[in-house]
Amino acid sequence: MEQYLVWLIKSAIWLSAFTIVYLIFLRHERYLKIKRWYLLAGILFSLILPSITFYLPAEKVIYYTTNQIQSQTSAGSEATIQQLGNNSVLFIVLISGTIALLIRLIFNTALHLAKLVKMDASRKDGFKIVATEQISSSFSFFNIIFLNSNVEEPEKGLIIQHEMGHIRQRHWIDIIISELTLALQWANPFIWIYSRLIRENHEYLADQEVLKNSDPSLYKAVLLNNMIKLPIFNITQPFTYSLNKRRFDMMKKREIPFRRKLKVLVIVPVILAMVFAFSVPKPLPETEPAFVIVEEMPFFPGGDTELLGYIAKNIKYPRKAREQNIEGRVFLRFVVDVEGNAIRPEILRGVDPLLDAEAVRVVSSIKGFVPGKQNGNPVEVYYQLPINFALPN
Repeated sequence: MEQYLVWLIKSAIWLSAFTIVYLIFLRHERYLKIKRWYLLAGILFSLILPSITFYLPAEKVIYYTTNQIQSQTSAGSEATIQQLGNNSVLFIVLISGTIALLIRLIFNTALHLAKLVKMDASRKDGFKIVATEQISSSFSFFNIIFLNSNVEEPEKGLIIQHEMGHIRQRHWIDIIISELTLALQWANPFIWIYSRLIRENHEYLADQEVLKNSDPSLYKAVLLNNMIKLPIFNITQPFTYSLNKRRFDMMKKREIPFRRKLKVLVIVPVILAMVFAFSVPKPLPETEPAFVIVEEMPFFPGGDTELLGYIAKNIKYPRKAREQNIEGRVFLRFVVDVEGNAIRPEILRGVDPLLDAEAVRVVSSIKGFVPGKQNGNPVEVYYQLPINFALPN
């Protein structure tokens, strides 16, 4: 439940960001196909990205003892119960709204299909056309065009071209996606705006299709003649949707400089900022402290003689240290882990950074210890070792 609420809040924030960028930078632009993909990407990003956890650079995690955890739990149990109760109420409200909107969408679609069965349909260029007096304004529904049977030519031809533009470009896919997202995010006011922006852009795209082969003045006159409000189902494409001055302005043919299309990239820094804002520190588990003394201490097969022999064989006297006649004994401490490897070496008493670094390097390569044991179980144990750096006389 809490995970769903967190996901829903993040999803709403993502969609709101895409909406604000569109309204400020893109709404009045004429590259309609790019805008369509932008609007679809905004929905997909808002649904997918909240499910992905982005990590910041790692940081240490503080582990509490059992007593500390019990103390904190006891102190905050009453507040936690209250918070869970509030979350449950919010969850029920949000889910109820989603279910209600989905039922409405399914019911309206089924009702529309039931009416369709009772109507006679003709075909033109592979599309179904239903002419009836039961509707006042034309619209498309999936691959079906609904017309008022009283509409005559040339008005009828232009309306059909417009609705065919919707169907050819498969605008119904965008509508279904936006309606399902609206059902999920109905409490977010931006999704209602976003859904309208998608439909508005669809109308501009369909208008472009018509104006490729039609007189703009005649087409505008047809739009004005059909400017009537009527109840249209959610997944239809009404002919007169978003009929305003902006729609007429979008019909004007103008060259679009390439640099204006780059405005869509404004969303990139917004996405990066959002990813950073929702990122969480990647925890590095704090290692358990190693033992100093255990029942069975770790040892190298063959004893210290073999261990020092391995070091002498693999040590590389630093050239600069040799040139400067630097020598001495470096004391180290490292941990023999449960697999018998030398890990986490540290200098207890060094001689020179050059020699110290070489001592750490060669110790880090040591493997094959018999690990120490406590109560019969392998454990990590500290091991101290001196390494002598001496130059020949």
